[in-house]
Amino acid sequence: KENPYAPKIKLGRYLLIQLLPDFHQFNPFRQSPLKNPTFGCTAIVVRAGDWVAYVRNLDWPSYNLGSYFLEIKRNIKEVTYSTCDISMPILSGALTVLNPHLLVQMNVGRGNTVTNIEGKIPSMFLNRKVAENYANIEEILKAKKAINPISSYHLNICDGTDAASIHTLQHPTDKGEHHIEILEESTNEPKLMVVANNGLIWSKAKTSKSINHHDSNERIKNIQACFNHQVEGGEYKQFFDTKEESTDDSAQKHSPVNSNALFDRVLPLARLPQVCNYHTVLTAVYLFHKGDLVSARAAYDNHQAADRPAEDFQTLSIYSGA
Repeated sequence: KENPYAPKIKLGRYLLIQLLPDFHQFNPFRQSPLKNPTFGCTAIVVRAGDWVAYVRNLDWPSYNLGSYFLEIKRNIKEVTYSTCDISMPILSGALTVLNPHLLVQMNVGRGNTVTNIEGKIPSMFLNRKVAENYANIEEILKAKKAINPISSYHLNICDGTDAASIHTLQHPTDKGEHHIEILEESTNEPKLMVVANNGLIWSKAKTSKSINHHDSNERIKNIQACFNHQVEGGEYKQFFDTKEESTDDSAQKHSPVNSNALFDRVLPLARLPQVCNYHTVLTAVYLFHKGDLVSARAAYDNHQAADRPAEDFQTLSIYSGA
């Protein structure tokens, strides 16, 4: 319900909120320095046999709204696909958005200061554009010239079979080009892809150097170490050994036992030190089997959402069909 005592938000402030992810590189106030929020989102993708688990930690200023996350469903005639976004109030762009075929999620990046934004799209609205118009990774990579954000960031995509990250404007040798990272195939052992906020920054000498934002390198190392420990302990072995019987019964088709077991394996990766922190307001876990979304759960809080008990992870209506 609307709070009658809450101040009305003006259009200018509303527009600035849509630009929050771009503030690290784009300063709309023409003053320096710009005090902006610190983000440290993490995307973790695990492939094990026919299963793909996508774990998303959203680091965002909660403004004490951590319990007010919304599932925003959009069905717009002018676009190709309907979408459902897990979002906070006031946001019109997309942070973690799903269409019937594709999951799109973003991590804020770092780069040089941006001054010319003509013809470019704020990153949250570019996420919406991708989710509303593309069905798989191959289509997006073919149309990558349409990926024209205001600032560099990590555009993470998963179509249930494959996962990739388009590190926009962060190619290590070709300035202004995108760098593409793709989840490896999994044959006999599970594979891991982690995207944090580490990126590239260009110097005046037109060379690039790695940067570390919000302990991103440390977060990646923590996840890799934990994942390797899980692999050595055989915790993913069952996803290669289990032969699921073909059946028309949708309740049994995707083996709920395996679905719950995979959820239990990957959630600890989101709870690691620095991966889960005082900015983490949303943790979402999407599980795909042979390309189909079979589970989508999320937990919310004002901080450290990943540490919520497993039973607090609610099944999202985008999966339940509500």
